[in-house]
Amino acid sequence: MHLRRHRFRRTLRSPQRLVQNRSIALFWVWVYTSFGIEAMLISDVGSLRAIYNSVHIVRHNPLSVPVLLLLSMVIESGLAVVWRARATNYLRMVVPSAVAPIFRAA
Repeated sequence: MHLRRHRFRRTLRSPQRLVQNRSIALFWVWVYTSFGIEAMLISDVGSLRAIYNSVHIVRHNPLSVPVLLLLSMVIESGLAVVWRARATNYLRMVVPSAVAPIFRAA
């Protein structure tokens, strides 16, 4: 019995194990609270109630939530690419026409 306790204490003190445990814990905190902002905006509730609602959604829909989070991440990254391409095209369109009269006068 004493050896088991000693091994358990030694594994908890390992820095790699602590980082791994913290990463896993932060991931689950993110999953459980990921719908909190949406709940605050849509339901017009406070932050604690929104977190409670988010945890409630995750606990009662365990298969739908990862798919929804993955889809929202894909859409968000895709929109970033679209907006970046749109901004560069806009600058290509606007900047030469605005700068052209300056160069013609010289």
